[in-house]
Amino acid sequence: MKIIRKFVIQGIYNSEVHPDSFSSLQAISSCRLPHPYLIIIHRSASIQTDTVIFHNVTIGVIENNTLITAAQLGEKVYIGTGATILGHLTIGNNAKIGANALIIKKNIPPAATIVGLYK
Repeated sequence: MKIIRKFVIQGIYNSEVHPDSFSSLQAISSCRLPHPYLIIIHRSASIQTDTVIFHNVTIGVIENNTLITAAQLGEKVYIGTGATILGHLTIGNNAKIGANALIIKKNIPPAATIVGLYK
């Protein structure tokens, strides 16, 4: 599986989606990547079921000495093209994150729609 991930996903799509970032096998099978190019998801992120992630999305960490964890995504989260989500935060169920949104260390309530800078 590591060989497939390294050569197929990273080589062809230029993406890094770590399998540990999914909460279950159902989350892996229900996650939709309509355009799977340039997607970076940190290992410590947690993705639930029925998530849609478009291309050029980054879910990463803000490193400090105490806590290095990425976002915790709820169920049925939609993340638009070019969105960047940084830091330890929670994205509620049914939330929608618009294209090119920047979210830094601020929780998103369930069923919210976020566009632009949210910190």
